[in-house]
Amino acid sequence: MVRFRHRGAGSVDIPPSASSPFEIGVGRLLEVAAGTGSNLLHYPPGADVVIIDLSPRMLLKAGQRGARKTAVMDAQHLAFRDGSFDIVVSTLGTCTFPDPVQALREMRRVCRPGGHILLLEHGRSSRHGVAAWQDAMRQSGQLI
Repeated sequence: MVRFRHRGAGSVDIPPSASSPFEIGVGRLLEVAAGTGSNLLHYPPGADVVIIDLSPRMLLKAGQRGARKTAVMDAQHLAFRDGSFDIVVSTLGTCTFPDPVQALREMRRVCRPGGHILLLEHGRSSRHGVAAWQDAMRQSGQLI
């Protein structure tokens, strides 16, 4: 069993048989800051996926990857009713939001009670060796 955790927000248990965290039971899924739709292949067939991004050009590429429902939208002002989605996903996007706390509030608002918000983010590692590598790469200009 794999457990995805977030301080203060609880956790989601993923059964060992699941090949993706999205197999926890997907109904309607919103991906925020979806870019070109590189996550689309990870969603189960038949999932009702809506992807949003600020860039119309990115969303055009997402359409070429199979995105059916796309919208140009600001993560800080989601144009959906409260509780509209069973799962809200954002990968590597929170650092790009001018007000990430407001964007997270919006994600929580549009996620149904008992639904799931799945975030994948990056930052400086707490492991000394990895952090030293990140620092060296950043100083050399190879890592932003």
